[in-house]
Amino acid sequence: RGEVIATLTQPKGTEFDNPTVNEYFAGGGKFTPCDVVYLPKTQSLVTVIGYTKGDYALPAKLVDGTWQWTGAAWGGKTNAGGPFRNAHGVQVASQGGQEAVQVASRSHGRVYGFTPTGATIALPGAGKQYFIELPARSTPCYISYSNDQMFLPLLNALPDTSGVAPVLVVDEGKPVGRLIPAEYEGLQYMRHMHGFCPVKMVGRLYGITLSWPNGGENKAGKRNDGQIAIFEAVEVK
Repeated sequence: RGEVIATLTQPKGTEFDNPTVNEYFAGGGKFTPCDVVYLPKTQSLVTVIGYTKGDYALPAKLVDGTWQWTGAAWGGKTNAGGPFRNAHGVQVASQGGQEAVQVASRSHGRVYGFTPTGATIALPGAGKQYFIELPARSTPCYISYSNDQMFLPLLNALPDTSGVAPVLVVDEGKPVGRLIPAEYEGLQYMRHMHGFCPVKMVGRLYGITLSWPNGGENKAGKRNDGQIAIFEAVEVK
């Protein structure tokens, strides 16, 4: 109903089991949350931060009616020994009966898998490298699922998408399709995809897409809009 019942503010640097993450926040490191997910089995939140020197996944739990940072934070920027280069999206999936925390590392086009305590796990289709390597120039902003298929909205265009960004459909670590909203009449200015949510209603599958307006491009005369469009999945005969 819109009532704020709890607020998580910037960590102070004493909350986590990871001394590197604590040191980062104790030294004034920025808290720049990009996405958050709830883990129903673990009963915790995981927030990812990007656009900083941190690039961490931060867990929180509900304690005595208040959400508090706690537990084994993990991650870190690639050039500082971590796996991420702008951790931007986070999702939870079931893998082998356990919760798998999946993180979209936007700037190098990868999706990583972790246990709820931050141990690296191999995602389906990832092979020996553990993470899913997306096509060159992929910039995933978000992760969502319908059945076992992963949907990844990309911020920027791929080499073969005519300057506009798609939503990638990935199955077992491999791209199996794509949705390009800007190819549809009236949506030509949805150039940068930023969010995607699959919704099943009355036996039908819908995809809600969100685009991001690049202010710098707009100022330079290259129009792109922040829009929401809804698509219905139909059988191709």
